[in-house]
This record gives sequence, structure tokens and C-alpha cells, in this order.
Amino acid sequence: MMPVNQEPSSLGPRAALTLHAVFVVTGASAAAVQIVLLRELMDAWRGDEMSFGVSLFVWLLFGAIGSLTYAAVRRTRKPTPTMLARVLPVIGVAAPLAVALARLTRGFAGLAVGELAGFPALLGAAALSLGPFTVLAGFAFPLATALMSASQRSRLTSAGRVYVLESLGAVAGGALMSFALVPTWGPMRIAFAVTLATAIASMALMAAERSSGRTSGRLPVVWVSLLAVASVVMLGPLSGRADDLLVAAGLGDAELVSRVPSRYGQIVATRSGSQLNLYASGVLVASDPDRMTAEEKVHITMLEHSRPRSVLLLGGGLGGAVREILKHPDVERLDYVELDPDLIRAAEGGFDDNMTGGLHDPRVNITYADARFFVKRARGVYDVIIVGAPDPETLQLNRLYTREFMAEASAILAPDGVLGFTVQSSESYIGRELGAFLACVRATAASVFPDVALLPGEPCHVLASASPGRLTRSADVLSRRLRERGIDALYIREYYLRDRLARERVAYLDEAVERAPARINTDLIPTCYYLTLVLRNRQFSGAPGVLLAARRYVHPGGALLVALVIAAVFGP
Repeated sequence: MMPVNQEPSSLGPRAALTLHAVFVVTGASAAAVQIVLLRELMDAWRGDEMSFGVSLFVWLLFGAIGSLTYAAVRRTRKPTPTMLARVLPVIGVAAPLAVALARLTRGFAGLAVGELAGFPALLGAAALSLGPFTVLAGFAFPLATALMSASQRSRLTSAGRVYVLESLGAVAGGALMSFALVPTWGPMRIAFAVTLATAIASMALMAAERSSGRTSGRLPVVWVSLLAVASVVMLGPLSGRADDLLVAAGLGDAELVSRVPSRYGQIVATRSGSQLNLYASGVLVASDPDRMTAEEKVHITMLEHSRPRSVLLLGGGLGGAVREILKHPDVERLDYVELDPDLIRAAEGGFDDNMTGGLHDPRVNITYADARFFVKRARGVYDVIIVGAPDPETLQLNRLYTREFMAEASAILAPDGVLGFTVQSSESYIGRELGAFLACVRATAASVFPDVALLPGEPCHVLASASPGRLTRSADVLSRRLRERGIDALYIREYYLRDRLARERVAYLDEAVERAPARINTDLIPTCYYLTLVLRNRQFSGAPGVLLAARRYVHPGGALLVALVIAAVFGP
């Protein structure tokens, strides 16, 4: 039981009212910082949903450490509003510090821009950036509950009231972030807004205590006032400059060209020598020059159709893909679906026609929407559907590789239409893990389409059609169509097709996929996502073999959990 002399003293009416407002402010501040830091860790560490899991684990762990720290302090010090008033500005200072550390830790680890990192590296970065703020927030909550108990009948009532007030603040802060601040403000500006809010809350609480004559100790009014003034200054152009410097610090030898805040994550353009790169949430979207990627993404699938007139492109239109589609002479309509309009604006603002060529052609219709949402509600019929999204590295991307998506795409595909996309593979060696991934992709497509073909190479082309016998893996047929259409291609030419579709390559790919276990990828059982995690983790440790073994005996949902645990334990 707590010593009697350590019980908090009763509060005056003004102090109690101010304390209620402070709890709302701290709840809103915590929500804002949590959202900013989760986004920053995602951007800086090229994370996925697992990044959220790691970050939230660190948030809860260090919050508990903060609460335990308060329990130790309370044994020797009496909780007072002044103590909380002193903690609040420190919490405010920790907010921009956390944002800076989220960016700088990647440079400390020596990772290049776009380079993957293992789970332990992400865990360390989350602990370093989230730790100080969450320890302080964890310290402040039981302190606030103790102070509230001075004006309530029971500690249970006081704890419940603090929860309610902080939750109201968190809801308000989350709504403000989602609808106003995230799309327009940079991370450092939001962090310094939190600094300013906590400084004002601290001054209000100190003023209430002073007016009631209950002040204990000397109040750091000057220090808090300077903190508030500095925050106001940083809310101006300096905060944007600070964001640029932090992003540039994590680019290594690359030069920062531009940075565009978006509701989906930061969009960053960099320059490395003569090459321009565009990143969204830390993932490479397109490069200039990189004509080969655009040609591979487009022409193989387009050549599989005898005369494509209407085309649907789901993501991946930057980097020249739209321009390459329009090279096919019979194309009358191209519907291009992109999730983030800021991505197009960033590309048009910092790149030339090699990146954005064809976007303003009258045959092109650009829709900003989620690809699954668009496909579900599309009313047109398409000869060709090209999925230009990256591999299923996240659960959101995995939705474009599931059986449900294949069925939705089949519904808007012409009877002789072709669906095509590319996934990671290898030209020379397909191991057990990669074979299982490719087998999963093929089995998922084959569960909807009667005709499915995999074309060997890096990347592997996956093709599907509702008409049996429609697809071909004949280099002669594809080369003839290429010549007939008069397509000016630099890489996808006859010699390329004959090399990629050599009999030995095709036979090796088929054999590797046939001997691998094949599961169907669905929205509720994201097997492709799990196997992508296995392939990614292979770059950092020997754990994938253990993970794949676990998959044989555990339901894929449980195997995913096992994957995360083993990756965290056995990663670098």
C-alpha cells in the first residue's frame, strides 16, 4: 500500500478543470505522434504491416516501462500537478526527437536507400525512436490517474475518467491527422505542433496551480515559454527544411531531388549519377532511365492477345509503361488506375517524358482509386488487364494476387482476353522457397482461369485467359506479332523472346513449379504474402527453411505468426 504521506493532495476547481483539458491534449498528442512515427518507420525502413506490429509492440512495452518507472518514483515523491507540468514539455521535446531518430537510425545502420532490412534492425530502430516518447507517456498516465483521484471518489473512477478523456483526445487527434494534417503537413511540423500543444498545456497547468497557491517548487516558466516560441518558429518553413535534411540524411550517396507529403506516405525523388528514382513509402516506384522494366511489364502480356483494343493498367504506369502500351496500334482505350494522385504530380513535377510519357494521350483515362475497388465496380470489358503493382510484399498488395481478385478480374475480361503480371523469379536457379511461391501464384490463377502460363526469366511473367488454348509460349508467334505491329522496342525483340522462351528454360521452370507444394492465395489466407516474407527473410538468415517446414504442419494463418517469431529471433 502507498505510504499515507505520498497521497496526492486535493485539487482546486480551476486546477481540476485544467487537468481535464490536459488529458485531452495528451491523448491527441499521443495519437498524432503514433501516426507520424508509424508512417516514418514505414517510409524509412521500407516496411509493411509487420512494421506496424513491431512498432506497436515497442509502444506498449516502453509504455509499461514508463508506468513502472512512475511506480518507483512515487515511493519517494508525492504526485502533484507541478510534477505533471514538468513532464509534459519533456514529452513535447521527445516528439520531434523521435521523428528525427526514425529517419537517422537507417543511416546509422549503413543501409542504402531502398535496401531491405531484417526484423531485428527494424526492432532496434523502433525502440530507439519510439522509446523515449512512450516511456514518458507511460509515466504520465498513472501520474494523471493519481492526480485525478484527488477529485474523485475512487481510484477506479479516476482511472476510467482519464481513459475517457485521453480517448476523446486520441479520436480528435486521429481525425485531425487523417483529414487535415497528414495530407498537407510534414512530419516535423506535426511533431513540433505536439511540442507546442504540450508546452501550452504545461503552462496552463502551472498557472492554475499558482492561482490556487498550491505550487510546490519553482516553476520553469521561462524554459517552457522558450520551448513554445521555438515551436512556433519551427511550425514555419524551417520544419519543411528539417524534413528535407532528415530524408536526405538517409539517402547515402543519392541526392534528394524533391519530397512530397501524401496521405499514403512520403513520395521522394532522388538522383544517383544520371539516374532518377521515385520512391513511395520507401518502395521504388520507377526509375529513369529504365526502359527495360517498362517494356517487360507491358509487351509480353500485350503480345499474348492477337489484337488488344481496350486495356486496363492497375498501377505501375510511371516509368514509361503507359507509353509502351500505346505503341500497340490497335489500342483505342487505356484505363490507368493509380491509388495516389500525388504520385503522378510528383513524377510530372520532377521528371521528363521518359517517366510520364503518354499520360496526357486522349486514349488514356486516369482514375485515382484502389485497384480492387475499381475492378469490383468496373462496367467495361477489357481485352488486356495488366497488374503493374509490386510483388505481394504487403497485405494490401496481396489483395491483387488472390483468388477473389482473379474472379473479379475475370468478370471484366473479354472472352479471349488476357490477364498478365510479373513476380520475382530467377533465370538460373529456382529453389524450394521460390518454387513454392511461383506454384502458389499459378495455382491461384488456375483456380479461376482455365488457361494459365508462366514464362521463365527474371521476372517471371504470369498469364491467364478464360479461353483454353489462347495463351502461347512460342517465341515465333510473339515475334511475328511484334513485327506486324511495328513496335519500336529496345529490349523486347526477337532475340530476347527466343532466349527467354528457350525450351530448356521453359522445361526447368515447369519442373520447379510442379514439384513444389501449391496452395491457393485468398483474401483470408494470404499464402503469397507469407511466402514473400519467407523469400525476403532468406536475404538475412537461414530461417526460411524452418518457416517452410512450419508451413507443412500449421495452418497458413498460424504459420504466418510462426514466421514472424522466428524471423525476429534468428534474423541478423
